[in-house]
Order: sequence, then structure tokens, then C-alpha cells
Amino acid sequence: MKRKKLWAALLSLALCAALLAGCGGGAASGNNGNGAASDNGGASEGAQPSANAVQPSANAVTVSDMESFLEAVQPGAEIVVAKGDYNLSEYVNALWETDEAAEWNAAHEYVQIQDCYDGAEVVIRNADGLSVSGSGATAATEIVIEPRYGTVLTFQKCDNLKLSNLTLGHTDTGQCSGSVVKLSACLNAELRDLDLYGCGVVALECSDGTEDVFVYDSALRDCSWGPLDVYGATGKVELRGCYLTGSEGGGYFNSESRLQLAFYNCTFGENETYYWQFMPGVTAEDCTWTQDPDYVYDEDSEERYIPEDMPDDLQPVAFDADIEVDTMWLGYIAVDAETGEAVDIPSGDAEGVTLILRPDGTGVINGYYAERGIPFLWEKNDSGALTMTTPQDGVLEAEMYLPGTPGEGSPSWVSVRIGGALLWMY
Repeated sequence: MKRKKLWAALLSLALCAALLAGCGGGAASGNNGNGAASDNGGASEGAQPSANAVQPSANAVTVSDMESFLEAVQPGAEIVVAKGDYNLSEYVNALWETDEAAEWNAAHEYVQIQDCYDGAEVVIRNADGLSVSGSGATAATEIVIEPRYGTVLTFQKCDNLKLSNLTLGHTDTGQCSGSVVKLSACLNAELRDLDLYGCGVVALECSDGTEDVFVYDSALRDCSWGPLDVYGATGKVELRGCYLTGSEGGGYFNSESRLQLAFYNCTFGENETYYWQFMPGVTAEDCTWTQDPDYVYDEDSEERYIPEDMPDDLQPVAFDADIEVDTMWLGYIAVDAETGEAVDIPSGDAEGVTLILRPDGTGVINGYYAERGIPFLWEKNDSGALTMTTPQDGVLEAEMYLPGTPGEGSPSWVSVRIGGALLWMY
């Protein structure tokens, strides 16, 4: 296979839905949307948020079904959702599937229903000062949706938002791309005593100019991509006393000069530790990490697995200046760094990933996170491999391989360690 020219990289990039399976969750089953109390999964062991209830004020409106909840949304509203398990999709999909959504949207200024590929989702917008809380402890009030590509609750341009004492998640496991809570262009959001679980891509998404988000005593767990996705946000994003555990990856953070991301007294699972512990530009104080920090930087740890359908005589070689500069490698397969088994990546498609190295010591891995790439600075280490320092993913390492008996047209191969995966490229 020929390596493509550098200029062709832009033409080869494709947007991919995240298709990672196996997300966890304590989703409520058999919900009727009317808030009938029943046992639910709650947070996983070791990831239980605080059970301290937020006391509503005298102006609070208590609702016991999802129609009443959406009808109550407006600026300054204080909404308490009664104890019970609620399936938001049962009400929303009934409108969407009968073509009543357009009429419903026209009659509601602060709530909109929109398509999310495999169903419908809710967007709450322009509701400044909105407060939504559960009744009692976190696990007592649970709201779920059915679409795997949907977001449970999206808040758009909702300043001074408060969410508390709620469990939010998806009913289905499998392939999914929606978040649990998405904050878009929101200013000053306070999230307290929440349990946000998969199967969405991330538990909490902060994007599109969202500024100043404060999360307390909450669990962000069991998602297919990771607990947190922060891009295009400004000001501060702080998490205190939170559990980030059980997800398939670390999530995503686009380090920007105006954003201060900090974790205080938080607990991280293995995959979350691998992503966040050495993230440049992130403050972490008094946190509990699951993994040995040397594992991230150990260049001589394990022998790299070579998948069976690749040449079996590949040998590691030092990067050569004629090959490493102005060359693009194409993704072939991603495997688990410890077992060698094929794994998915956040974009879902290893073959859509490209690696570009530039003569000035910079580079980018495109397509690993769908439309967002991984920029890096590269240099050779003593073994002839490349050390790649990124603002989002910490330090990566790339090794180069050639067949033991190279022939004309034999491709060079590159193995890039990202988190717990080896991404093989040619």
C-alpha cells in the first residue's frame, strides 16, 4: 500500500460516530414516565455521590412526570422532580413519532425537541436561573432516555444553571454517541450530587463558549468515551469530590489559554487515570489515582503486539529523517496494549485516522476523536522512537517498524501508544 501525499490528508478525513460498546449503567427498566418509585442501579460501588439532599425553597414546583417537568421549564424556575424512575423518551418520542413535535416546539419557548439519529432528544435553552433537582438523595430520582445517540439533557445558553440530586443516564448499552449532560454556551453552572452514567460518549460535555462550571460530589461513570469532554469552553471548569470511574477512556480536553481545568479531591479509575494524571495545563490536588504514574511514561515496558494479519517479521527501527518528515501514515488497526485484542477508538474507525509529521517538530493525529485531531510536538528519544507531547493526551510514543526482509514497495509501519491502545499505521 502506498503512503499518501501530505496534501491528500485533508481530503481523507471523515467524520465518524463513536461506536464503542459495552457501556455500563444502572438504567431504569420498565419505566412508564410517570415517576413510579422503584429500585434503580445508582452509582457503582466506589463511585457513590454524596447523599446530602438539596433543600428546595418555598417557590419550588414539584413535578411527578416528564410532561410536567418540561412544561415547568422557564427562566428562574425551581423544579423538584419527585422520587421515582422516569423515562423521558416515552413522552418525547410519542410527540416525535406522530409529527406533533413541530407544533409542540412552536408552543414552547424554552424547550425544544430535536432529532438525534435514533430517536429524539430535549434541548433546554435561554432559561437563565433555572434549577432542577431530585427529591431526596441522588439515587432516589432517575431520568433516562432510550436513544443511544441522544443526550439526556442539553442546556443551551442557560446562565446560572443549577442541577442537583439526580441520576441521569441511558437505558441501552451498545453503540452510542450522545452525552449525558451537555452545556452549550452556558455561563456559571453548578452541578451537585449527580450520578451521570453511560452509555453516552461522555458524562459531562462543556462546549461552545460555556464558561465557569463547578461540579461537586458527583459520579461521572461508565461511559463509552470518558467522563468529561471539554472543548471551546472558557473561564473555570472545576470538579470537587467527584468520582471519574468505569469508562472506556479518559474523554477529551482541548487545552486553551483562557480555560482553567481543575480536579480537587477526586477519584479516578484506571482509564481515567491514564488520560488525566499527566495532562498538561490541568490542576489536580489531593486526588486518588488508580494507576502507577510510571506506566504512562515507561518507554521500555512491554513488547508491542503485532496483529496476526500484519507482516510477522516486522522489526523495530529508528525513525529516519527521509521517512518521518512530510509523510502521512494511515490507520490500520488498534489493539489493546496488554492483550493484543482489537479494540475500538473514540471515532470508532482506526482506518480513518492519519498521522502527519512536519519538519518543524510538530505534527497531528487526525480522526482519532472524529473531527478533532491530536496536535503534538515530536522529538527522537535515545532508542530512535518518537516522543510526542500533546496538550490533551499527555506524552505519547511512536515506534517505527520495517519487515525483516523489506522488498520494493514494502510499507513502513508505525505503532502509536495512546492510552491503553496501540494504534498501528502504515
